[in-house]
Amino acid sequence: MWIDAHAYVDHINDKAIGFDFYIPGLLSTGGLVMMNLVSPGQLSNDASSMFSNGSADRARVFFLIALVITFAGVIGGFWIMAAHYASDSDKVKTTWPGAAIVLQQLCLLASGLIFFFGRDEGEASSF
Repeated sequence: MWIDAHAYVDHINDKAIGFDFYIPGLLSTGGLVMMNLVSPGQLSNDASSMFSNGSADRARVFFLIALVITFAGVIGGFWIMAAHYASDSDKVKTTWPGAAIVLQQLCLLASGLIFFFGRDEGEASSF
């Protein structure tokens, strides 16, 4: 499916898609995986302080980095849409690939947050 979409965009717009078009998707996917490596229970541990060796602080920082990486992917998707499709709308035949990149990033962000906040703490012990 992905190869078909790539070939379709190359054919419709008569210009090749560079590697920079893949970077937002890779960032958002990496952020999605990183978000789900941390359980919600690790973030809500109130027993640790900022300067202790508690794992809650590390989990919070790791989760924050995952969110920053995911939002960087979303911003990159908007940037690609604006730079390659919205500003050159007279040169390209369709702007749908730019909108699809943004939609992909928003879906990855939403799915990562749904996976993170939607899971139950008791599920981890049932595997």
